[in-house]
Amino acid sequence: MAGWIAYLIVVAFLSSENIGLIVEGTFQEIKTRAEHDIQLVSKGTAALAIAAALALGGNHSAIADVPDSIPNTYFLDDAGVVQKANGGYVEKALKTLETNTGFKVHFVITRNLATLQDPTEYAEEVFQQWKCGANDVVIVAGSKIAKAGVYAGSEAGKLLTKEIAASVGNETFPFKAREEAFSIAVNDVSNRVVAVLSGKEDPGAPTV
Repeated sequence: MAGWIAYLIVVAFLSSENIGLIVEGTFQEIKTRAEHDIQLVSKGTAALAIAAALALGGNHSAIADVPDSIPNTYFLDDAGVVQKANGGYVEKALKTLETNTGFKVHFVITRNLATLQDPTEYAEEVFQQWKCGANDVVIVAGSKIAKAGVYAGSEAGKLLTKEIAASVGNETFPFKAREEAFSIAVNDVSNRVVAVLSGKEDPGAPTV
């Protein structure tokens, strides 16, 4: 009790208003003001902690938006923005691609990507996290930012070059994703990637 009273007196003396209360007043008024000050300090501390956590971990916060390991499907609509028929089309196309070429594409669309991080770098992180191999390709698209990251293993990258992969993420997917036409956007991505990995000429990004 003695320690509590001493603390209240110290807090009270930190404010000129509280000095006035001591001169005028009552112990109850001092206690009420001190409790209010404690609440403000607690809220400020919590806000600083949240800000620090975001500053330190913001670049990688979106890693939780994708599965921790490779999904058991070729295409995963984690954002719930793609029509079922379109998702089935992409799933079938990517499965056929692996059967015919040996290249396996893991395509995930989620709501959030790491906003302070380049999508391609993020796709590479997911590629490493999932322990993908030379014939694998990871495509991670974000519906909110209408961008995608594409990263190919060493063998797949001989056809799906860094330049093409960057174009798929920065041009092909956003072309319709910006209009929230996500079903068309994932179809466009699938069609282009399948063509390239099948050894065909790159159809390029969509044009107006």
